[in-house]
Amino acid sequence: MRRASSSACVMHLLSTFEVGGAECVAHSLARQMLGSRFEPMACALFAGGGLRERFRRDGIRTRLIAAVPQEAGFKAGLVPRLARVLRREQTDVLHCHNRRAHVYGVLAGKAAGVPAVLCTHHGMRNGGVSAMERVTGMLAGHEVAVCRQVLRREQQLGTRGRRLSVIYNGIDTARFRLATPYEECGEGLTLGCVGRLSPEKGHRFLLRALAQVLGDGLDVRLRMAGDGPSRGDLAELAESLGISGRVEFLGERGDIPAVLKTFDIFVLPSLTEGLPLTVLEAMASGLPVIAARVGGVAELVQEGRTGLLVPPGRPEELARAVRTLRDDEALRRRVASCAEQVARDFDSSVMARSYAELYTRLLGS
Repeated sequence: MRRASSSACVMHLLSTFEVGGAECVAHSLARQMLGSRFEPMACALFAGGGLRERFRRDGIRTRLIAAVPQEAGFKAGLVPRLARVLRREQTDVLHCHNRRAHVYGVLAGKAAGVPAVLCTHHGMRNGGVSAMERVTGMLAGHEVAVCRQVLRREQQLGTRGRRLSVIYNGIDTARFRLATPYEECGEGLTLGCVGRLSPEKGHRFLLRALAQVLGDGLDVRLRMAGDGPSRGDLAELAESLGISGRVEFLGERGDIPAVLKTFDIFVLPSLTEGLPLTVLEAMASGLPVIAARVGGVAELVQEGRTGLLVPPGRPEELARAVRTLRDDEALRRRVASCAEQVARDFDSSVMARSYAELYTRLLGS
């Protein structure tokens, strides 16, 4: 079904429909704009991922450019194929998410005559910028960073500041605030984390911290929601540390709000992040947060007010923070209450209004 003539088509371009932070932000943003003057769509360059079905269930049209798994390197043939889709859909705004989508999107957008092309940078870059990225960066209409730290990193890498701004990620805060636990909460203290089980997420340091805390003879357990390539290694590490009976691998879950309600403390031990949605979700759930000071985490977690910050890769610091919150129930409750209040400033409706204003400005210019 074609859109009404008064609406503008916004195409969200992703590398794949795999479930990740950038992809979930695109989904949330598209949902928020349903029924507005901007008609959202979602398009992936490569096959893979279960998020496409979520878009469809919410009435958001989807497209796939290449029905093959994602591969390394630049695939020039994708550019004209994407350009044809953009023309066919009469795309007014092409919103690219992260670097790979940005390169293909800018080139195809220019070829298709899309009026407004922008890119959101969701994470911290560790490497440099390729020649192709520099070219497409100069051609893009605007670039968005999800926090001040990401903005500073992009500026260091040569992105022109006059076309770069900050729009913070947002979540459906009511969905997390009003959730109920998926099971009855047990005795003792439950630590929890949510996210992909991969090396950069630093879960191995959390397991070592748990071993130190359990060495005090305390009743503490850890729940880890998510899956990924590190799951086997983490299970082996828990076994070697003698704590496997205190660690529960929950796998991929579709009921994260209910899972969070079974935690007493949320822990994010990542080595690198942009603006992690999982921290926002934990805060909206009324949980105190212990997090590694990386990326934009410190823009969410205010030391001693909404949580505790620790250096990345330091299990002894993680253990010390756990002991601090474990031993001071008043502090834990105060931090949790404040975190829930602060999270409301990061509701997805606030994010959607900011992007709608940006789309309007770009189309007007």
